[in-house]
Amino acid sequence: LRAVTGVETAIVLSSGLFGLAAFAALYFRKATVKTLAPLSTSYYALYLCSGVMAAVLGNGKHVNLFTYLVWFFPLLVFNKLVNSGPVGRFLDRFLLGAPLALLAALSYRVIAVYPIESLIVVVAYGLSYVCFALALNAATRYREAYIVERERAQSLRIESAVLESISDCFISVDSENRLVYINDAAIAELGIDRQLALHHEVSPAISGFFSKSVLAGLRAAATAGTAYEFEAQIEEQQLWYRIRCFPRPERMSIFFRNITEAVLSRRDLEAAANQVREQSELLDKAQDAIFISDYDGCVLYWNKGAERLYGWSAEEAKGRLLVDLFHQNCAEVSAALASVSDLGELTCELSKCHKGGRVFIVESRS
Repeated sequence: LRAVTGVETAIVLSSGLFGLAAFAALYFRKATVKTLAPLSTSYYALYLCSGVMAAVLGNGKHVNLFTYLVWFFPLLVFNKLVNSGPVGRFLDRFLLGAPLALLAALSYRVIAVYPIESLIVVVAYGLSYVCFALALNAATRYREAYIVERERAQSLRIESAVLESISDCFISVDSENRLVYINDAAIAELGIDRQLALHHEVSPAISGFFSKSVLAGLRAAATAGTAYEFEAQIEEQQLWYRIRCFPRPERMSIFFRNITEAVLSRRDLEAAANQVREQSELLDKAQDAIFISDYDGCVLYWNKGAERLYGWSAEEAKGRLLVDLFHQNCAEVSAALASVSDLGELTCELSKCHKGGRVFIVESRS
């Protein structure tokens, strides 16, 4: 250890006191490493700068200058390891420029008190420090890029495993409309070669899928900028797909599923419902009283003519038993229903009761 005198003594003692205080703060959990790291780096940077000034301007041993200068190297490495973000970048620039700026500002004193051999060492230090700092910056950037790329690759592997496990088809398109990912379900559905399709424009790569309706939906999703779902038809193949889009600035994720059978079934149901509605409208226009019941005598349909003849509205009659509606001569009505079940049809005259209680004879055909 080299001896220190005067102002240098106070500087060295303050360094020891700061180190003890930092250790105590960590030991008693009064501060975190995240808090102490930039504080310690800042303090020791100022400590080394003060030591340089004291060694050059003081009356002590001027050779201490080289001790302070050498410690800038590990402090620069320490800052790279523990500090990040704006604070880390600021301290990095300060540590790189501070010793060089001090030597330049104190050059008149350095030339006066140091022999020529020491001056050569100072110049060599400055050059080596700059080269070391630049090499450290390059290595740090490479390391950070490597870590980011490794994490991105890991994330992509996890994402790919998830996308391959789902039953929906999935494709991803970049901002230049090129296919960047397609899962196995989409490969099987579209019947294309993965290697031939990837990194090519989607329209020629997946011919036939991007119909006018699909493209219109994708444009609407891109304009909306939020998750968007729609149904689209591939006219040439008579196929229907339900498509969900998730647009992002750099790419668009597209999930889709073949729903052709569901659409055709839905159309058949709609056609059947329309047919029933048309038939119901025709029956309502008939003058005869017409109703439909199941084999237990529960009313399923009740037309306008039945409303006029028996006094019960369709809402009142539906779901009720005929014997309850025609509450007189229940045995006669029950026997007629039994005959229909046995014979398949029946024409007869039955006594039936109006909602108001009036009994009348009705010619019935079942």
